Amino acid sequence: MFLSIINSIINSTIFWITSAVISAFYCGWYAKKHDDSWGEWFVLGAFYPFFISIPAVIFCTKPVIK
Repeated sequence: MFLSIINSIINSTIFWITSAVISAFYCGWYAKKHDDSWGEWFVLGAFYPFFISIPAVIFCTKPVIK
């Protein structure tokens, strides 16, 4: 029972760390692609869950009008 709880905690921690890294790099890349602040979106992507940060960067990054 105790080992099951520890295993569950470790698995959820690994999941959240992996998703934070992926969403941070995705948000930074997407913002840079649209000439927005790369670092700001990278940090927000790292600290907010992916289901919040990825839609936020997609809908809030302003497209470049040439």
